[in-house]
Amino acid sequence: MPRKKAVTLRDPADRLGLGVYTVSKTLRGLPGMSEATRRLVFATAREMNYATKAQEAGLAAESIAYAAGKPRRFVMLMPAEFM
Repeated sequence: MPRKKAVTLRDPADRLGLGVYTVSKTLRGLPGMSEATRRLVFATAREMNYATKAQEAGLAAESIAYAAGKPRRFVMLMPAEFM
């Protein structure tokens, strides 16, 4: 049985006076709102310790010991001439 989240998507939405869909779009990185709204939503979600399902899955996966021992993160390096 899945456990219930302590902070749901509705909590930051209610605090900011925004719709749940707007907050969801913001946290998923979709377009459709100003940069000021985007920053406010991210700051409020962080303050309330809200995590999306993808963030929770990533944190859960990082706590698993991998047999191969390879890190999950990578860095893309670009030559200066492409920037």
